[in-house]
Amino acid sequence: MLKNNKKCLKLYNIEDTSMKGIIILGFKKSPGAYIEAQYPPNISSDLNIEPPDLMNIYALHRMRQMKPNFQKIKIKKINLASFYTGFSFKHCVGRPDKAITIILAEDEEISNDFEGMLRKYALEVISKIEDVDFGEKFIKYYRLLKRGQLEPYWEEHIEGEGSEIATTSSKELTESEIADIIDDFAIDLDDFNFIEQFEELEGEETKQEIEELRGYLKEQEAIMYNLAEEIIKFTAENQKLEQEVEALKEKTSKLELDKDNLQNQLKVAQKPIKAAKQVAKKPAEKIKLKPKIVAKSKPATSGEEEIREKWLSIDIKQLKDELSKTNMNKIRQITKPWNLKPKGRTKKDLINAVVDYIQNIKG
Repeated sequence: MLKNNKKCLKLYNIEDTSMKGIIILGFKKSPGAYIEAQYPPNISSDLNIEPPDLMNIYALHRMRQMKPNFQKIKIKKINLASFYTGFSFKHCVGRPDKAITIILAEDEEISNDFEGMLRKYALEVISKIEDVDFGEKFIKYYRLLKRGQLEPYWEEHIEGEGSEIATTSSKELTESEIADIIDDFAIDLDDFNFIEQFEELEGEETKQEIEELRGYLKEQEAIMYNLAEEIIKFTAENQKLEQEVEALKEKTSKLELDKDNLQNQLKVAQKPIKAAKQVAKKPAEKIKLKPKIVAKSKPATSGEEEIREKWLSIDIKQLKDELSKTNMNKIRQITKPWNLKPKGRTKKDLINAVVDYIQNIKG
């Protein structure tokens, strides 16, 4: 009722148009151009639009440009306004290789924004052609298009493909003239091999994409080369820092060892002093120095005795390190006065015996 009431149309800002229907065309190498969707459902059969007619519409788009383009033509006395979305994902609006063909009333005039509205339709609807709710959007947006309520979309507009340049008006062409245009573009279905032309155009597009990919790969190779140089530089600096850290660790370890040695020597030196203080506190008749303490205060008379004194003065960890670096026979020679009795004949057994002996002395 609303579409038949001009007052209501004016009230809701809806154009009074006699647009008859819409057909979405797709293309495959076999069977060629085909109908993906149409509204009303039987519009193509009602108007006797056959596969060769679909092929002619599709070929006019493809032979003119591989990029998005708009056409206004007449086939079998049927006025059509058609927008081709473009051949590839790189140069398309919505989804590539589709045509939105609007069936117009006889001598129906369309606005200069009509191409932009078809582009909007492609962007909003054709891009969702595989979605579950495509059928609902397909009809909803067609009704908006019919009312002139779609905002024109021009962001993907390419110079030279606008309606003023690429449009062939239905008012300017007769059926014989459209036949001449088809001949000019070599799309007579008896002579024209559309599959070969498709493959040729597809090959040209593929070559262009390959060249662009090569350029991209060269850029990436340059980036990777620079990154590799940075990594090599960083690795060298990191190795230098690691060497400095190891040197500092070694120096710190040596300082800790020297500190422990000095502390042990201090303890050994303090023992006679402590003993003397204790003796000084006792009555004169009870003063007796232990032979062991007196013996320790005597200077070393040989290299072996010096080593024995050293082993007695250092801590157990340092002692084990020292013993592990010393020849087994030398250990036996140095510890001979101690009358050690190792549990076995290995160097490990001998070292354990030395450690046990010194631990027992230190109490």
